[in-house]
Amino acid sequence: MRHQIWTKAAVVAALLGLGATAAFAQPQQQQMQMQQQEISTDFSQQELTAFAKAAIEINEINVAYQEEAAALQESDPQKVQELGEQANAQMHEAIVDQGLDVQQYQQIAMAAQADEQFRQKLMSVMQEITQ
Repeated sequence: MRHQIWTKAAVVAALLGLGATAAFAQPQQQQMQMQQQEISTDFSQQELTAFAKAAIEINEINVAYQEEAAALQESDPQKVQELGEQANAQMHEAIVDQGLDVQQYQQIAMAAQADEQFRQKLMSVMQEITQ
């Protein structure tokens, strides 16, 4: 039961972009251009599965980073920054290991945020992976 609760939280966090979105923030101009373009939901099943696997791993990395950073925030801000850089590198690796690049990952996340039907489809893929 506890695993199911964590899984649902991971799915929601991933779809809301709480993982890699902050880690891989693009310059504002690029973000605005992407938002102005029509958001596509035309992704293959392979891309959705890759996104789901990466998002779950990114969530795990993010949770571990947040816990470590909270413990060190007051005593060693430099270490917190180093941990953040390591977490970013691990998140990037999680995406690339699944055969996506960061832009593809962000496009899928943006589509999930913008389109309820696509979000439900992606959540279904993520739930299949975590069962």
